[in-house]
Amino acid sequence: EVHQYNQVMSSKISLVYALGLDWVFRTQAKTKNHLAVDLACGPGYYTLCLAKYLDYDEVVGIDLSESMLETAEQNAQAHRLANRICFRKEDLLNLSIKAASVDLSSFTNASHHLSNLQNVTCALLEMERITKPDGLIMVMDLARLKTRALTDQYVEFIGHDYTERGLPQFYESFHNSMLAAWTPQELRSAIPQ
Repeated sequence: EVHQYNQVMSSKISLVYALGLDWVFRTQAKTKNHLAVDLACGPGYYTLCLAKYLDYDEVVGIDLSESMLETAEQNAQAHRLANRICFRKEDLLNLSIKAASVDLSSFTNASHHLSNLQNVTCALLEMERITKPDGLIMVMDLARLKTRALTDQYVEFIGHDYTERGLPQFYESFHNSMLAAWTPQELRSAIPQ
């Protein structure tokens, strides 16, 4: 599964990352950006994009999966960005990162992997804790659709790209993620006041 997930950057998922990068670019302060932290970084593609396209001095990718982190390290080496990126195994609900030290905290396509909305709130509070007062917090994820039939149609439409590329396990993971995703209302309720 890690191997297949590592191949999806050549698929439509790259559009999601491009949207996230565009939002950060348009929103970030025009001062020098020193440190970005990418939570639940998986194989590190969004982490790599932060270093390559948004010119952060240092980018830290955080994940719990050792195999994802190993793959992320290999990707950083392959893209010649290993000198600006490091990957660490940490629990995103209890980060070892110093308070108010980060210019950007990002959390892409992963909140649906948390077991409950209380954990989503805890993750957002951790992001707030580590991010500078003038920094950015960027959360982007799937949203559960209104019906199972609509979800199945959407997965078939988007997922066709994955099956065409020989990624049947990623297709199945995408389908399961769409079913597990929080509704927009649930995600809004998890945002700390």
